[in-house]
Amino acid sequence: MPYGFFIRGNEEATVAALNYILNKEVQLDKSLQPDCFELNDFVGMPSCRLGMDTVLGRSTRESIPVWTFKIGKVRADELTGFVEGAPLGKLLKRFAEVFIPVEIDAVFDFVAVENDENEFFNGVLGYGVCI
Repeated sequence: MPYGFFIRGNEEATVAALNYILNKEVQLDKSLQPDCFELNDFVGMPSCRLGMDTVLGRSTRESIPVWTFKIGKVRADELTGFVEGAPLGKLLKRFAEVFIPVEIDAVFDFVAVENDENEFFNGVLGYGVCI
């Protein structure tokens, strides 16, 4: 990607690039989500170095930056193209690999078109139907 390094990590440029690629309205919400886990496994101390193999304490807490992209005005018949493995789903995955830094998690959220002809939207598993 020529000029991809200008876009990578820049919020406004990333939103503009996704808006241009999808030809849809895109909004970005940034947040920090805590990631906590307990350290229950005991490792023999002679084989470990502090800071490399071990940490002090029994739990760790990190804040992970998350970018949530809200893609607006998606018709119901277009929604199936965004699932994993579909062409637009592959496009979003590749977009995240190229334009979003590794340390930031990317979440894509979709806003459906508001009309009465959106009956097909209710039949998409995970978007309009729950088991």
